Parts: sequence; structure tokens; C-alpha cells
Amino acid sequence: MLVGMRERAVAAQTGIANTIRGYAAEFGLTAAKGMSHIPLLLERHHDG
Repeated sequence: MLVGMRERAVAAQTGIANTIRGYAAEFGLTAAKGMSHIPLLLERHHDG
């Protein structure tokens, strides 16, 4: 049961990250793979 919940949570997190990357790419912003790069991408969007 917990394994299934974790898998769904990870899948949701990945989907959100991919959505953010997709929207950012429309504005010419890119980020490396991995969740640790998403905050940097959001900061770059916010700053400029």
C-alpha cells in the first residue's frame, strides 16, 4: 500500500516538473533533468 502511494506521489511530482519545464521552454528557459533544478528554473523565470 505505501509503495503504491509513493509511486503515485513520485509520478505526480515528475508530471509537475515536466509541466513546469514545458512552459518554461516556451519562453526559451531550460533546465537540466532532476528535481533539484526546478527551483533554479523558477528563480530564473522570476528574476527576468
